[in-house]
Amino acid sequence: MNLQQFFSETLSNNGASYSILTGELNPTNGYFVSLANKGVTVDLNNFTQKDIVVFISENYIALSQENHFVGSWISEGIVYLDVTVQVADKRNALELGYRNGQQAIYDAGVGKVIDLPSPQRAGTFTQQRSYITSVIDRLCN
Repeated sequence: MNLQQFFSETLSNNGASYSILTGELNPTNGYFVSLANKGVTVDLNNFTQKDIVVFISENYIALSQENHFVGSWISEGIVYLDVTVQVADKRNALELGYRNGQQAIYDAGVGKVIDLPSPQRAGTFTQQRSYITSVIDRLCN
């Protein structure tokens, strides 16, 4: 892996994706969804390549799976490092995003973030699921 390239891409593009399995950097297809409880944050002013090395070593098993990537993004002075999954289908990616409690997913085909509206907290489980389904239907159209 070329840590310098992933590190540089993160800083110059406010994020990057890298597969330790295939060596692919910043794919241009599919949707990227971060997995729950598989991320860390680092203050941008203190962010170094060592943070990436430590993250990969701590998440090596997950990152060694097919379609799993080290994902990074920068927001408001914080660098987020996550284990992300590349999903081909938008609906499946949105559902996975909600299952993993994510605020957004990334559409690599167009290079844009898709924000996920907050799930409904009130009502029955059926009502909450119905709301999420309606949001996913709207986002897929």
